[in-house]
Amino acid sequence: MEKKIKKSILKKKLLYSSKENYLLMPNELMDIFINDTELNEKKAPHVAFAYTYLYFITWLYRYAKYGEMTFEDITKASIFEVIGVSKTSKEYDYIVKKDGVLDRLGLTSTLSYINAPIIWMINKEEGHGFPEFYYFYELEKEVKDKILEGQTTKRRQIKEPLLATGFRYPKNEDGCEEKYNGTFYDGGKEYTHMVGFDVFIKCMTEPKLGYVAFYLYAFLKARIGANTVVNISLEGITKYSGILPSTRDKYLKELKGFCLIGSLPEDFCIERGEYHTESSMYWIKDSDDWLIDPDYNFPKRKVYHVSTHTDYVKSSDIGTG
Repeated sequence: MEKKIKKSILKKKLLYSSKENYLLMPNELMDIFINDTELNEKKAPHVAFAYTYLYFITWLYRYAKYGEMTFEDITKASIFEVIGVSKTSKEYDYIVKKDGVLDRLGLTSTLSYINAPIIWMINKEEGHGFPEFYYFYELEKEVKDKILEGQTTKRRQIKEPLLATGFRYPKNEDGCEEKYNGTFYDGGKEYTHMVGFDVFIKCMTEPKLGYVAFYLYAFLKARIGANTVVNISLEGITKYSGILPSTRDKYLKELKGFCLIGSLPEDFCIERGEYHTESSMYWIKDSDDWLIDPDYNFPKRKVYHVSTHTDYVKSSDIGTG
C-alpha cells in the first residue's frame, strides 16, 4: 500500500470544490462485482479496488475534471496513486485496461482523450437537472492548444462510466430487470446510493482507511437505501460485499473508530446450529461526527455459548407427550 496523500495536497491536485461532493452510484454494482469469476479469483480485495476506481473515474467524468486538471494528474499512474496503489503496480491492470474487467462487464468504455468532457453545465432554460457536456473534440483549436500546453492527445485515454452516461438494468424487488437512465440523468436515481466525495477524500488520505474501508462504507450506504439503518450479519456483509472476514472486521473497526459509521452489535453465539440470532444494526454518521484520530471505545459484541442464551431451549427439555 502506498503512502497516503495529505488531504490538502489531494484537494489541490483534484481542484476540488464542495459543490462537487454529490455523486450517485448504482446499487447493482456489488452484485455485478461479486459474481464475476475473474475479479474474485484474487485473494486480495480486488472488488474493493474495482468499486473505488469506478467511483473515482465517474467523479472525474461527472465534473469534467479533464478540462481542469493537468495531463499528469489524470493518468492511470496518478489515479492509482490517489487510490493508494503504487504508480508502477501491474496488479490491477487486468481490471482497468482497455477490454479489462470493467470494460468487459459493460461498466466502462475506454476512449481517446478527444472524447473527454471538458466543460459541464446545467441547462436551466430546458428545465432539467442533469449535466450537459462539451467534449474536447468540440472545442476551438486555440482552446485545445491551451489545454494541451504543447502535449499531444496521442495514446492518452479516459474511461467513460457507462452506468452513469447510458442505460442501467437494475433488478427490482421481484428480481426482474428494469430499464433506467444512467445515474447522471433524470430517471436514473432509482436503485442508487449517494457517496459524497468528502468520504472518498477522508478514506484516501487516512492510512488506516483506504479503498477497502471506502468500499465497505459504500456497501452499507447502498444497503441502507432510503432507510436510516440496515440490519445485517457479519456473514451477510461478507456474502454480499465479497470482502473476506478478517479484512471485513479490520475495516469495519476503522470505520467505526473514525465515526464514519455507527453500529449496534448483536452478540455472537457459539455452536448455535440452526438457532437464530439477530443481525447487527449499522448506520451512516454525519461528516460533522468524523474524527481525526480514531476512538475505538464503541459498543462491541459479546460472545457466549448457545446453551446460556435465555431464549434457547434444548430439544431434550421439550416434552415428549
